[in-house]
Amino acid sequence: MKKKYIGLLLFLAIGLSSCDTSRYIVNTFSPDYGYASACPDPIYIATVSKTAGTHDQKSLTLATLLNDAKVKYGNDVTIQNVRWDLLTDKVTKVSVVYDVIKCK
Repeated sequence: MKKKYIGLLLFLAIGLSSCDTSRYIVNTFSPDYGYASACPDPIYIATVSKTAGTHDQKSLTLATLLNDAKVKYGNDVTIQNVRWDLLTDKVTKVSVVYDVIKCK
C-alpha cells in the first residue's frame, strides 16, 4: 500500500513539473545591451503602459513608443526600462510598460 502511495505521488510530481502552464513571457530592452547609451542622470516623467491587439504589433515597436512619448511629453524626452509581455511564441507582443525620462 505504501509503495502504491509513493508511486502515485512520484507520478503526479513528474507529471505536474513537466506541464507548461505559462502563456506569457517578459522580454526587456536595456541600453546596457549595446543598443544605445544610458542616460546617466535621468529626470523621471511618467510610466506608460500600452496594449496591442493581435493585429497591432507595429504600435509596440521602440520607434513608435518613442514617437508617442515625444508627442505627449515633448521632443526632449526619451524612453527607458521597456518591458514587453509576449506570448510564448516569443514574437507576438501583448503589451508594453516603459518609463519616459529627460536627460539632464
